[in-house]
Amino acid sequence: MLPDIKDLQTAFSHITKPSKKTFIILDALDEFPKAIRGTLLSWIGELTADHMGSLSILVTSRPEADIARSLEPHTSFAISLQSSTIDPDIRAYIRNSLVGKDGFKKFSQEIKTEIEETLVAGSQGMFRWVDCLLRILEECITPKSVRDALRELPEDLDSIYAKILDTIPKKQKEYICRAMNWLAFSAEPMTLGQLAEAIVIEYDVDKYGEDSENLFDT
Repeated sequence: MLPDIKDLQTAFSHITKPSKKTFIILDALDEFPKAIRGTLLSWIGELTADHMGSLSILVTSRPEADIARSLEPHTSFAISLQSSTIDPDIRAYIRNSLVGKDGFKKFSQEIKTEIEETLVAGSQGMFRWVDCLLRILEECITPKSVRDALRELPEDLDSIYAKILDTIPKKQKEYICRAMNWLAFSAEPMTLGQLAEAIVIEYDVDKYGEDSENLFDT
């Protein structure tokens, strides 16, 4: 039985209170589902109040209104990285990708310019968003397919990840899920060979051992 979230919060508070100084890092808070983000933001406020002076929290996030509103009363120092500051680096990354990646060599400079301008305008400072979309656009075959993809760009990383997962052939999804489970819960880092062996293990006792040939030399 999974512990209740309140019990986990209480346990965390008890663990950190005896410490003279505790540091917590919350990276990409804006990627936490917005529908339930309010609960986390409220808890951050409670933690800050309960551990006044002994707790330091570093949060990175895009300037989402609900996050800014909730954290402002507890913020002692803020660094704002506006898109205008990061855009030149993102533009340079896109240009290097368009020149260096084989998948883009078939497209005209006009198409490459459209890709560059569209991605820079929509990036909001997110390199990961740009990188994922470049991978998707690289698979396009015609200028029309590129323009269609640019018109339907996912707005956030969750939507991009969902789009990428949708492109996985149905027959491979079972193995992808197994690989993700092994990578997430393995007691120690796995080599590519070990992962290849692990994902072909059948969990159904009646099928155990099928398709268990070596996929890679280990």
